[in-house]
Amino acid sequence: MDISCDKRDGTARPSKKRPISSRTIHIEHTVQVAVLVAALRASIGKFDTPYALHRYLIDRTICTAFSSEEEDWLRDTERWEGHYNAFKNGEELENIYPFRRYLPLIGEARKHRSDFRIFNVATRKEINLEKFRLADHVSSLRQASEMVAPNGPYLYDLDMLNGLPQ
Repeated sequence: MDISCDKRDGTARPSKKRPISSRTIHIEHTVQVAVLVAALRASIGKFDTPYALHRYLIDRTICTAFSSEEEDWLRDTERWEGHYNAFKNGEELENIYPFRRYLPLIGEARKHRSDFRIFNVATRKEINLEKFRLADHVSSLRQASEMVAPNGPYLYDLDMLNGLPQ
């Protein structure tokens, strides 16, 4: 994405209620909200504390941003033809590959003489769309937390929430 940070705007697209938008980027859940909600509903009885529910959600929620141009390309790829289910191989974080749904964008970008890459904000390294797992996401969350609070408490670990009165 060749949009400088000060020019990035993820506000809603123009609509009848909001006819003008300065939107330059699209922020998207890599695991679609509908898929996440279905998985959450199937697991709801397993959460004995708010901490467990929060951990479940944060472990499985990862977002990415696309330029407006890349967002248009999304509509031209195969991923829009079907319902992508990140949990089709179970819910173990080691088995969930949230970025695979964007593999067709590489070819779509080439058609437009561009390239398509996603970078990890915490490590600043390019994400391998084929191999990146939600377990890697959890590791990145820990790294980001340690960068913000080198001596803890680590926000991601949420230890401060575990055992608090309900």
